Amino acid sequence: MLQKKGLPKEEYVVLESVDDPTINHPEREKTTMVFIGYSTERFENFDEILPKYGDMDKTLDRVLLLWNNQDKCPPTPPSNTKVPIYVIPQRTNSLNNRMGDDVAKYARTRSILHVDDDLFLSEKLIRSMIRTFVKSGVNSFLGCFRERRYAHPAFGYSDQIPKEHKAKLKELKHNVVITRTMMLGRRWISKYNKNKKMLQFVNDEMNCEDIMISALVRSETNGRDPIYLPLTEEEYRTELPHPGGLSDVLFKKKDGNANEEDKRGWFVRRGDCALKAQEFFGKGVW
Repeated sequence: MLQKKGLPKEEYVVLESVDDPTINHPEREKTTMVFIGYSTERFENFDEILPKYGDMDKTLDRVLLLWNNQDKCPPTPPSNTKVPIYVIPQRTNSLNNRMGDDVAKYARTRSILHVDDDLFLSEKLIRSMIRTFVKSGVNSFLGCFRERRYAHPAFGYSDQIPKEHKAKLKELKHNVVITRTMMLGRRWISKYNKNKKMLQFVNDEMNCEDIMISALVRSETNGRDPIYLPLTEEEYRTELPHPGGLSDVLFKKKDGNANEEDKRGWFVRRGDCALKAQEFFGKGVW
C-alpha cells in the first residue's frame, strides 16, 4: 500500500482566516503549488525542482505532489525544506485529482497554482501571478501567454482564434487556461466536484479538466476571460525532460517520431470537450 509522505498527522479542512495579514497583500500573499505525478521516469525532474520550490518560503505556502500511479511508489520529497512538500498517493489515475479532496484539505491559501512536472517556474514568475491574482480578485484565473487557448460554441478548440472567426463574428478573446501553468481560486474546488456527470466525462476521456475548469469559472463569473502573463528574462519557465508523459503515449510512433495523425485526433478530442462543456455549464459559456 502506498503511504502518504510528509503530511500532517491530523487531516483537516483549512479555513481561510480573515485575520491573516498576508491576505490581499500582493507582495506577501502566498500560493499552493499542485503537481500531478505519474511516471517514475520523471524522478530526476522532481530531484531538480522540489528543492528549489522548497526554498521559496516567501512565495509558496505548501507544495502538493499528487501521485497518480497506483502501481509504482512515488518519489521521496526532500527533507528540511523551508516550504513543506507533501507527496499524496491518489486512489485513482484521474485528472480530476487536480481539484480533488486532497487539494481542498491541504491547501491553505486563497489561490492554487497548477504546474506540470516537466517545468520549473521562477519565483518572480510565481510572485507576478500572485500579484495579478490579488489585484484582479479571487474570481480571476491566470495562465501563460504562450499557452492561451480558444474554445468556440460551434467550432470547438484551437490554440489560436481562426482569422475567419474574427472576420465574421463579434470580438473574440482566448478563453481557456491549460493546467500546464494555471492559477485560480481555491474556492472553485467544491463547485467543480458538484458536477458528477462532468467528473465522469473527464475520467472517461482522460482529458479536458483544464477546459472544464475554465468553463466553470466563466459560467460563474458572467463569462470572465482569463489573464495571460508574458514570460520575461526574470519571470521565466524552464522546460525539463518529459519522458513517460501522456504526449509520449499519444503522439510518438515506435521509431520515436511524432505521430501527426494522432496530434490532429488530439485536437479533435479537445474540440469535443469544449462542445461538451456547454452541456455542463450552459450554451453561453464560450
